[in-house]
Amino acid sequence: MWPSAPSRSKSLIIGLLAGLVLGTGIAFLIHLLRNGVDDPAEVEKRLGLPTYGTIPYSPEQGKLAKIIEKKKLAPVMLALSEPKGPAMEAIRSVRTALHFAAMDAPNNIIMLTGPEPELGKSFVSINLGAALADAGRRVVVVDADMRRGHLHKMVNKTREPGLSELISGSASAEECIRSTPFPNLHVIPTGTLPPNPSELLVNERFVELLNGLSRMFDHVIVDTPPVLAVTDAAIIGRHAGIALIVLKAGQHPMRMIEETANRLHRAGVQVRGTLFNQVGRGRHGRYGYKYGYYYGGYKYNYGTKT
Repeated sequence: MWPSAPSRSKSLIIGLLAGLVLGTGIAFLIHLLRNGVDDPAEVEKRLGLPTYGTIPYSPEQGKLAKIIEKKKLAPVMLALSEPKGPAMEAIRSVRTALHFAAMDAPNNIIMLTGPEPELGKSFVSINLGAALADAGRRVVVVDADMRRGHLHKMVNKTREPGLSELISGSASAEECIRSTPFPNLHVIPTGTLPPNPSELLVNERFVELLNGLSRMFDHVIVDTPPVLAVTDAAIIGRHAGIALIVLKAGQHPMRMIEETANRLHRAGVQVRGTLFNQVGRGRHGRYGYKYGYYYGGYKYNYGTKT
């Protein structure tokens, strides 16, 4: 009779198989939780938010982003460098969709926001402004990201004076509204980055400013920080006739998109729909600016940038 004892080889094989199954299960679960949505129809079905446009990834925009990082002095807008490319054609389609959406909007203020950074949201804002201006509309794009906004770099202007000075009353509209290479397109940069952007935005002077711009221009496009990072977009969105969530295709899990929409709804913002940006973008095509906050296991480096 052989003594009864566990078989080391069998135990080892069983342990390896169990570890493999467990590891595969965990990896699959992480994939489910973090896999980004790349089909606009999924968002429409889950949240009831229509898609106002799908903008394909443009390698040219990646090059322009590098120019911004190197601080070269030149306007860096896709509407200038690749006006007939597929990305700009898609943005012109967004322009058409907005034309019909504006018919029942309470005002001509358009807010663009998103769940997190690196969406190309500022790229969409300035080039959508250019597309509207090209159609003969007077447009102003307001950089309301008074934490790390960089729209001034895209049109080769200084940051100050700008929005923060307008709200505080230390500068006039004539000083802060900047021209661009497009005659009908103007930009208001962030101005001096304040320590308390949210407190400035709840100031009644900000509402008066938006109302004044609404009377001066045919369209007021407001570029805001990510919803899941700070409360700024929720504050601004209450004054916008059209609020759109910009999403990078394949980047955000559905739960993140849903939480973004829910936070805006809870703040009294009526979200009209979404814009899918960088459709077809591979890993080689990443561009953008990082923020810092934790959400669902995602970490971003947040800090001011000049």
